[in-house]
Amino acid sequence: MHWYTITPIHNLSVSLESPISFGAGLVLTRLPAWISQDPMVERLSVIDQESIREVEIAFVSEYEAASLGDPDPSSPERKSIQEAKYELSVLGNLALWLSRPSRACFQVVLHAPQHGTTPAVQQVERHSPLLCHPNDVGNRVSASDLIIAQGLHSSMVQIARQNAVWTAIRSAWFALHMNAEEVRYFLWWAALEALFGPEDAREITYRLSQRVGFFLGQDPSDARELFTVVKAGYTFRSKVVHGRWAANSQNLTLMGNAEMITRRSLHRILSERELLEVFQGRDREGYLDDLVFRA
Repeated sequence: MHWYTITPIHNLSVSLESPISFGAGLVLTRLPAWISQDPMVERLSVIDQESIREVEIAFVSEYEAASLGDPDPSSPERKSIQEAKYELSVLGNLALWLSRPSRACFQVVLHAPQHGTTPAVQQVERHSPLLCHPNDVGNRVSASDLIIAQGLHSSMVQIARQNAVWTAIRSAWFALHMNAEEVRYFLWWAALEALFGPEDAREITYRLSQRVGFFLGQDPSDARELFTVVKAGYTFRSKVVHGRWAANSQNLTLMGNAEMITRRSLHRILSERELLEVFQGRDREGYLDDLVFRA
């Protein structure tokens, strides 16, 4: 039986001349017209119905499945096919944020089999919206950002599980949905430690700060500035983890810095195939230790 998993994307208003193919069969396209008249959608709350009808663009996956909940044969975790398609949309939304942080997000996922000429929604899953940093609320994803997101998503869907990059991706995704300041901040640093933390934990603040500085810095001055930013951020991270933090005017800036550094780091790693292989494999530690000499 032919199925559709449809993920309407809120706060994404851009002209699409044609559908954009992301990775693993995910497509960014116009929201199918039949959705607003679907009987199950019409039984949703008025707020949910209005939110879906306001959306212009959606992630859509098409696939074959015998029924709802069938296991995905390509999933080592034996997820259902619908769960696997939902994960593609998660990575798609994260790719949009990596290309340009904004309010673009989804709140429902629709799974619809096609029995006749028109699909019919069989299951509606609700999810919490992405919460971007206040500094990014006014950002708008452009057509050129979509092309960047397309490439980032194609890289993400090929990443093996249980490695530094996948841990950073998952930490970033959960951070984007966390409204508790201290937990959100810790999750950003969980992502950065997965990518840049030394395996033996000696002088971790200095070494992590130096690694990020040399990895992202465009020149010695930029690397030195990033070193200072990361060092201050990690110091505050330690206070958060040990319960010794307090709300102050600098917290928003520290949060923004952690998000910016995580986004820039993942963006670069996912954009360069050789780097992606290094950070997924056993050469990560040696590569990071050698950055100071390469600089």
